[in-house]
Amino acid sequence: MSISGLLVYYFNDHTISVLTLVFCSTNRWGIGVEDSMSAPDWLKTNAYRVLRIPAGASLSEVHKAATSMRRAVRLGAVSATEADITVLGEIPRTEADIRVATGRLENPSQRIFDRLFWLHSIDSAVSVRPGGLDTTLWNHDQALRAIFAAFETGFDEAGIWAWARALRAWHQVASDEGYWGRSLEFEHEGDFEPAAFPSEIDELRYKAVELAAEPLIMAGRDALVRNDAAIVRLVLFTLDQLADTGLWVSAAQQDIASPAIESFRKLCRNVREDFSSKVVREQDVAKQNKSVCAAEIARYRTDVEPELNRIILLLPPGYEGALEAREEAALLLSAIATDYTWADDFITSEKLREEALKLAENTLGAIRIEDGLEHIRASARQQRVFGKSSYVIAELEVDLGFSDLHAVSLDRLSQWLAQVVAVESPIHWLEAARRIANAAGVQRVGSRIQEAFKRACRSGARAKRFVYRGDFLWADESLYGPFTRY
Repeated sequence: MSISGLLVYYFNDHTISVLTLVFCSTNRWGIGVEDSMSAPDWLKTNAYRVLRIPAGASLSEVHKAATSMRRAVRLGAVSATEADITVLGEIPRTEADIRVATGRLENPSQRIFDRLFWLHSIDSAVSVRPGGLDTTLWNHDQALRAIFAAFETGFDEAGIWAWARALRAWHQVASDEGYWGRSLEFEHEGDFEPAAFPSEIDELRYKAVELAAEPLIMAGRDALVRNDAAIVRLVLFTLDQLADTGLWVSAAQQDIASPAIESFRKLCRNVREDFSSKVVREQDVAKQNKSVCAAEIARYRTDVEPELNRIILLLPPGYEGALEAREEAALLLSAIATDYTWADDFITSEKLREEALKLAENTLGAIRIEDGLEHIRASARQQRVFGKSSYVIAELEVDLGFSDLHAVSLDRLSQWLAQVVAVESPIHWLEAARRIANAAGVQRVGSRIQEAFKRACRSGARAKRFVYRGDFLWADESLYGPFTRY
């Protein structure tokens, strides 16, 4: 017989009562052992389990059990019993394993860890409370048995919810001051030297639920690798239901999803890096840029889009990781849309940016994308009417005389800015500054020149020569003016 049913329990004055426990040779959903969750190694090799002693054993009982187990191993007389909780897997019981187990129980931090994850009553049936076992320890054992039973549940909704219920019960144990007080009593009454410090017990208490949830978290990670969307969503949703059990939940969810999200970010960066340098950001090279843009959007459709769809299917709707992936893809698509403006294809640019805006819904990236979309629509509209781009670059005559550009008066700088804005509105202030610097024969727009132009932007706006909104300069009624790339 093996434990494969679910422990069904209720809470009554902090007491966990077991109502039913089903025993059968296969689990109730017909899923084989290969589909069940595996116990972590630290639970399989729990020192109390190896020595087959209860979690409240004293130091003398530890040494007595170690001696007895060594003798049994030499005689080949060790056989599995109910106390071994066979659902956790085989127990390593070589001479070396027994020595390691004894050493763990002589180490205070390892001892309290193993005690937390082992039973105080290893021989009694789970539905019968043994005499001498107080309510606190009984609750602990019942919650731990619920976790043990969950190991044989399959990867379906019922199995995942078995973990949710077991972890909820375990959280009540971890929140029980009485249990941790009893753990300290075992330290001193068991003659352990040195005994565990209260600070060590507090640290273990903080991590207790997260440690118990490790198999569930690993199941989520494995399902992500297998592209099993149903299981990933179940695990993440189950963790959502446990959010009130500690900050560990959000960290666990991120741990499950982060490999896929980070891989997707890297893919988007690689696509951008591969093509960004190939776009020539100069006039009269539209034909050359168009072939680059065509290859770039093809890469997006064949590589990025399918991977994004996979992540969206894997993660629950509205989940932070899914939002991050959508935003990353939207920003890449928006950048491709901007590249299309250098191919003088504003109609395609408009379509791609609108697609990016829809993709970026409910993300901060949507603000950036929507702002850029305003500037594209006018040029796309004109291109539909006239069949060509109306993009024009301002041409200026700038004579600095013997002055440096940063030393020119604000009034004069703002007049030059107004000339640029009249032709290219709306335009980023730094791009307008570069137009003037190029006309003056200045190759580099350094920090002093930038600061001078920032002041000139404010001065020109006050003089109503143009509108200075955010980082852009606008002429009056310029919303439908020529498009400016940025």
